[in-house]
Amino acid sequence: MPLPSKLTHMKKLPLTKKARLVREIPTRYRILEPSRPLSLINDDPVFDDYDAADFLGVSRGQMKKWRQRDRGPVYFQYEEDGPVRYPLSGLKKFQMEGLVYPNEKMAREHAEKLASHLQNSSEDVSS
Repeated sequence: MPLPSKLTHMKKLPLTKKARLVREIPTRYRILEPSRPLSLINDDPVFDDYDAADFLGVSRGQMKKWRQRDRGPVYFQYEEDGPVRYPLSGLKKFQMEGLVYPNEKMAREHAEKLASHLQNSSEDVSS
């Protein structure tokens, strides 16, 4: 294919040593690529104990006490003495479990809103 008239006067530049080393990915590695695109958005990120404590409005020490007493929000622990991570969904659920309603009417309204929200989200998933 001939170059457009504006580009014909440009010289072809020699390849640098680094550019010559770039090769096509071997087929055996391309096969390992996922068949569907990866999601760039993590719907349920995880937090370390500092950020989880900040999210719940408690101290890091309180988070540690809850873990020792098998209480508090759900968490992941990688290996026996490994780092602890709290999923956002678990933090939100724990926070909602601590809600105290001053009267029965508010509790009933909240339960109705939550039920309709869950019903709408399950319809979105099925469609």
